[in-house]
Amino acid sequence: MRAAALWRIPLLMERREGAPGGELNIFRAHRRPVIGVHLAEGNFAVGVRETALVALQPHPGNVRLILDNEKIIAPGEQPLHVRLTGEGQLDVRGHTFGLRRVRRLRFERAWGTYRLDIDGAPSRDVHAPLRLEAQPGRLHLLHP
Repeated sequence: MRAAALWRIPLLMERREGAPGGELNIFRAHRRPVIGVHLAEGNFAVGVRETALVALQPHPGNVRLILDNEKIIAPGEQPLHVRLTGEGQLDVRGHTFGLRRVRRLRFERAWGTYRLDIDGAPSRDVHAPLRLEAQPGRLHLLHP
């Protein structure tokens, strides 16, 4: 709710006519799976449908990703794109490892700042570690 207030976005959105998905509640919002983004500070989490992590400094070195339980080293200068599938899993797309479908992702980096793009819009600068996980049946807070 704090993020919605800071960014002046509605917490609940009405289902557009003919739009798929979710159980309709008394506020005319609907529940769909979202990506839960948990930042390193621990006091910020937000639900999104699509996100990307983009390095802000040149030549950031490698990042360590933990996709479910698989550890992967990836170049930090390549954007990491994460989308939610229709089945409620994360589509993680990286330059060196292609496309993977997972439930959880942990992004670790010893130093450096990354830009977190949510639902196609640049939102804020973040530091590792951060955690992303598929969360079924949550309210979708942000929408392009």
